Amino acid sequence: MALYLVITTCAASLAWVLTPWIRRVAIVSGILDYPGGRKVHLVSTPRFGGVAIYLAFLLTALGVYWYRELASPSFPFDVIQFSGLMFGATAILLVGIYDDLWDLRAGVKLGLEVLVALVVAGLGIRIETVTIPGVGLLELGVWSIPATVLWIVGIANAFNLIDGIDGLSTGVAMIASTISFMISMYLGRTEVALYFAVLAGATLGFLRYNYNPAQVFLGDSGSLFLGYTLAVVSLLGLQKSATVVSILVPVLALGLPIADVLLAVLRRYMRAVLGRRGSDWIRASLRFWVAFQPDKEHIHHRLLGAGFSHRQAVHCLYLGGFFLGLIAFSLTAIQHRGLAVILIYLAIVTAIGVRKLGFLRPVGADLPQTSIARRLPNAALVALDARGDVAPRIAAAAEERDWRLVVASSPRELAAKAREQSFIAFVVPPELAVAPEVQALRETRPYAIWLTAPGVGDPGESGAGWFDRIPHCIDEVPAVLARVEEVAALRNRLRYFKSLLWLTLIWLPIILYFLISASLQ
Repeated sequence: MALYLVITTCAASLAWVLTPWIRRVAIVSGILDYPGGRKVHLVSTPRFGGVAIYLAFLLTALGVYWYRELASPSFPFDVIQFSGLMFGATAILLVGIYDDLWDLRAGVKLGLEVLVALVVAGLGIRIETVTIPGVGLLELGVWSIPATVLWIVGIANAFNLIDGIDGLSTGVAMIASTISFMISMYLGRTEVALYFAVLAGATLGFLRYNYNPAQVFLGDSGSLFLGYTLAVVSLLGLQKSATVVSILVPVLALGLPIADVLLAVLRRYMRAVLGRRGSDWIRASLRFWVAFQPDKEHIHHRLLGAGFSHRQAVHCLYLGGFFLGLIAFSLTAIQHRGLAVILIYLAIVTAIGVRKLGFLRPVGADLPQTSIARRLPNAALVALDARGDVAPRIAAAAEERDWRLVVASSPRELAAKAREQSFIAFVVPPELAVAPEVQALRETRPYAIWLTAPGVGDPGESGAGWFDRIPHCIDEVPAVLARVEEVAALRNRLRYFKSLLWLTLIWLPIILYFLISASLQ
């Protein structure tokens, strides 16, 4: 075990040293991820960080090989196996690098990923048998290669799609690798445990720079590499161990993100085909790659929309992944007894999580703005221009502060535009502030400031005097927002600790079941 600790430390040290160098290369080369669109970061950040993880993984594994050749011939290291693993890893990394640089189309990217998975399966790394509790050993036969391709491509894209906020994909990979290492050692699969130990170390070293606020991003190259490596190393563990655990470990460790990805794929595909008829429906149904086009409705977006900070959202997902991995390890220890009960319980928990996070409804602009005061230089105003002379006055005030102005001509149009995107402040004449659409909108915008009268958010006089005070009202917005954020921050912290407590308590029945089962063996 001490040797594996040394290996993990070496991988972490290499990633820790290589990442700043890769970051400088990305900055000099202009390989940056710019804010905007569905992205949640606010400043341009270099990507290509996945190259550092790849190099740390490769160099550490080669070091283990040289150690085996020079000092310990008995140390488990399969050169052919390693060559097949790294061939596919290099290919998937190159696909991600190309996508980072020139934005591959979704269909082309998916096709290249399938091609890499087919090559890996052709090299003999594939799912040939699985054990189903109550049924026994199942030979996949001709379905072996399709199952392998689906597994590799699915896990790789799961990491790629959840890589939306700082440290999420890297941290989840580190947790999954650590739990997988523990299970591999428990099952005596030391050669597979080696790869998990190296990957855990490489992700740990890189997380130092990828944790919020991130200094460098994984990029598609890094997220695809992490997903591919976890998927393929899990297959290596499955080949000589007729157990379903090797498959369940990454599935359980990534349970919530995988559920999110499956929901996203289903949602995007159904959105593309619903409402079409005849030949249009056939053409739309054949465009399966639309299911892999990005959007802003993933689990981390939902958590941010609930008011969590980046770190709080990541912590919740880390905790969920840790508990799921711990269940996988416990399931190995008690030899799959009660697996059906456990899976049913997990399905119920997943359904509750899907409902609580609102996956069944679109989010769009209903996500509340966090850290509003820091976004004021790029803030937006929306004005209800009922009398036609509001817009020029507000536009002048907004232009002085480099704010963006959106004008609505009626309460209904105001509500429609507010659903499309979030705004910092709403300017509404006092006599229209009581409109049902405006009242409903105020209830769904707890972070917004409503300018309806001489005082910010305080109904009062109407008429020309109110318009003259618009610039002064806007000047008061930052101070009001600061007070609003103080209350919102306290509320979010309480919600955060409540979520952590809920995540802990919801797994207690399963953990107690495992402890009782282990004590009765």
